Amino acid sequence: MRDDQILQLNQYGKLNLQVPISTLTTIKVGGIVDGVLYPKNGIALFEVIQFCQQEKIDYFVFGNGSNILASDASYHGLIIKLTRTLNNLYRHENRIVVEAGYSLPSLAYYAMKEGYSGLEWAGGIPGTVGGALYMNAGAYNSSISEVVEEVLVMKGDTLEWLSVSDCQFGYRHSIFQEHPDWIIIAARLSLTLSDSEAIETMMMERRERRLATQPLTQYTFGSCFRNLDKPSWQYVDALGLRGYQVGGAQVSEMHSNFIVNLENATFEDVHSI
Repeated sequence: MRDDQILQLNQYGKLNLQVPISTLTTIKVGGIVDGVLYPKNGIALFEVIQFCQQEKIDYFVFGNGSNILASDASYHGLIIKLTRTLNNLYRHENRIVVEAGYSLPSLAYYAMKEGYSGLEWAGGIPGTVGGALYMNAGAYNSSISEVVEEVLVMKGDTLEWLSVSDCQFGYRHSIFQEHPDWIIIAARLSLTLSDSEAIETMMMERRERRLATQPLTQYTFGSCFRNLDKPSWQYVDALGLRGYQVGGAQVSEMHSNFIVNLENATFEDVHSI
C-alpha cells in the first residue's frame, strides 16, 4: 500500500502494518499481511470498504480467525477485523439483535444467564456470530439457522435484511458463501424462554466432556471435517490417520476431527493433511 493510502486508512480506525496472519488465526498459520484495520464504528467499516474498492486494494473481512487456513505467502492487501467494532448486542424479551463481531460462545453464555435456550450448542465454538452465520455453524444436531429470523447484510453501498429463507441455510452452508462481496453486519435471533439452571447444567456438562476429549489447549481450527452419514472422526480413524503428522501439523491424537499445530506448522503441512 502507498503512503497516501496508509494515511487515509488511519482515518477509519486502528491500523497495524506488516502483521503476521498467524497471530490472527486460531491455528496460528499464515504469512504477513500489509495491514490490519479495526474500524472505529459501522460507518467507518462502510467507508473503508468503499475506499478499498476505489483504490483497488484487496481486502478480507475477518472475525475470530477460526476455520481459516492462510497461505504462508505475504498478502498484499488489508484485513478488516470486526471483533472490536461490530460486537454489540441488544435484547427485547426473547429477541436478540447481535452484531457480526460478537463472540459466539459469549452469546451462548449470555442467553444462558438470561434464561433463554436455543444456543446451548454454541458454548464451545471458537468463532464470531458472523462466521457462524457464514457457515451455518452448529453442534449437537443443532445449528444457528434454527434461531435466525433475519440477517443484516452490506451489499455494495446498501444494507439489506435477509429472511432466514433468503439465507439458504444448509449443512455448513449459506448463501453468503456464494457472495464473498457481501458482508454480514448483524442478525436478529429468536430464542425460547427456559430454565437458566437447566441450560447451565447442560452447557457445563458439555464443556467438561469437551475438555476431556478435545485438544482445546492446542492451536486448531476448531472442529475441522464435515460429517457424512456418521461422524467424520470415525472415517479418519478407520483410515488409520489418528495421529498422522506432516511437518508441524498433526491429526489430533485426542480427537481426530481436529488438526493441531504442534510447532511452527506451515500452510503446506496443514493443507497436505
